[in-house]
Amino acid sequence: MIGLTVRSLRDRSWVHPALFALLVTTIGATNATALALAGVAPLLWVPFAVWVLREVSLRDAAVAVGRIGGLCVATSLWWIAGLYCQSAFGIDVLRYTETARTVAQASSAPEVLRGLGYWFFYGDDKLGPWIEPSVPYTQRPWLLAVTYLTPVLALLVAGLVRWRYRAYFASLVVVGTVLAVGAYPWDDPAVLGRGFKAFLLSETGLAMRSLPRAAPLVVLGLSVLLGSGIAALAPRLPALVRPAAVGVVALALLGLPPLWTGDMVAGNLQRPEEIPGYWMEAAGFIDSQGRGQDGYATRVLELPGSDFASYRWGSTVDPITPGITDRPFVARELIPYGTPPSADLLNALDRQLQERTLDPAAIAPVARLMGVGDIVLRSDLAYERYNLPRPRQTWALLTGAEGLGRPTGFGGTDPNVPDPALPLIDELELTSPPDLADPPKLAVIPVEDPEPIIRALPADRAVVLAGDGDGIVDAAAAGLIDGSELIFYSAAFADDRRALDARLGDDARIVVTDSNRKAARRWGTVVDTNGATEAAGTDPLELDPTDNRLPCSPMPGTRRSPSSTSGVGDGEGHRLRQPHHVHAREPGRQRRRR
Repeated sequence: MIGLTVRSLRDRSWVHPALFALLVTTIGATNATALALAGVAPLLWVPFAVWVLREVSLRDAAVAVGRIGGLCVATSLWWIAGLYCQSAFGIDVLRYTETARTVAQASSAPEVLRGLGYWFFYGDDKLGPWIEPSVPYTQRPWLLAVTYLTPVLALLVAGLVRWRYRAYFASLVVVGTVLAVGAYPWDDPAVLGRGFKAFLLSETGLAMRSLPRAAPLVVLGLSVLLGSGIAALAPRLPALVRPAAVGVVALALLGLPPLWTGDMVAGNLQRPEEIPGYWMEAAGFIDSQGRGQDGYATRVLELPGSDFASYRWGSTVDPITPGITDRPFVARELIPYGTPPSADLLNALDRQLQERTLDPAAIAPVARLMGVGDIVLRSDLAYERYNLPRPRQTWALLTGAEGLGRPTGFGGTDPNVPDPALPLIDELELTSPPDLADPPKLAVIPVEDPEPIIRALPADRAVVLAGDGDGIVDAAAAGLIDGSELIFYSAAFADDRRALDARLGDDARIVVTDSNRKAARRWGTVVDTNGATEAAGTDPLELDPTDNRLPCSPMPGTRRSPSSTSGVGDGEGHRLRQPHHVHAREPGRQRRRR
């Protein structure tokens, strides 16, 4: 990118701006924050070329930048449009991923200068670190010395060697370090850090919270400065050029042990190249079910939800079901997708399953409401990793639930034995009947009398429910709904009494629940996510960035928004659409952390 910027300024043609734009659209559509921070490097070249090198006029530089920017926007419209649609119509996903405080916890200047400092690098869970090769970087003294020696040498060279481009690459190091450090330390930042903190807590700044991704600017600047020191030896001490170059290469290799120890791919991410055959058999069976005249009439619901897809046979981070089936799919992970009420309903069902409070009588009605025709029970998860529901107990719950048909199993019924490091011999295991049957590794359980995904219902015989997703699950457990109804949340009419009166006709049913409580909600796991009930009109004593509540229903005095999906209507009596797939795809989301 820097090289193409240099060419664009010097040649004054469209060729290199066009190549720049093609480069951006080829490698830059993965993460907008990373792309913006990488773009600082070529942007810094422009003032350097105008006012330091004086090789281009300000007017010509502006023309070149305009060409690069215009072409980059044109070639990136395909993913910019997706971001726009998500921000306009979807959940504010950023609020349910890692917080700015989480990201800033590890971005100290020393860590950034040795090319590290990104929060995910230091995280772990019950079974070990997320990135296993990260442990030596904080525990091995020799590796600490090597990784700090490299930037120290580069900074010494920057102070001793005079070079035409030294100021530019030194500016990369300075600007990259300042950006990557950002608001560190979060609880007591410096003056500049307080400015970063205020920015990151704003609506716009939240999208740029991953500032440590500016570390490549630091690495590039230090690398070139160190290389310039070797080049400076040529006229005075030519005999030392090759030994110095070999020494720097050796230092770089020593600073990257996974490259020569075979740990570049961590053991907790290694798995067989081919997924187990029973999964492929189940995928074919899933695709053969639930078909209507115009395609799939019903979707599949995968239970239980999981922080990430960590199977007994290997970890894939994301669930594999959407990748090997064509059928519409819904499952709960850390990040909510769809509209807030539909995500809330899914979370309510799965959270009660996770916390062992789910009434089996609620499963089939809620599944019908969500247009689910089959439930996929995955009992081959490494359930101890995220403290998920136990396979035997969950199998007993679902096979005893009314409204669910006979399951079809795949993969045999070998016991799912937890990792010896976390055997989970606890009160739940000890109080469960010892003769509980081991479930098949994968089971497809049909829902009796399922409702299609797309359907129309009369609005004058609706159910008006005071509550939220938990209220729907509880009402289903009590037998008050069977999943075929059109349901309105009464809170959707908070400032429109006439519309509420219109829904409360002679044929309407009113269901009052104690759900839709004012309470904190966190997203670092799929279990124990709700806080204590708060009194109306009260505010938290201090700001908690991890508390992000789904805006399922508007408060009085606010503009009324659609009330729900998955069989729940909006204030106009319409059926709202549900995404084809509702599952997490972004691996950089909120996790439990040190």
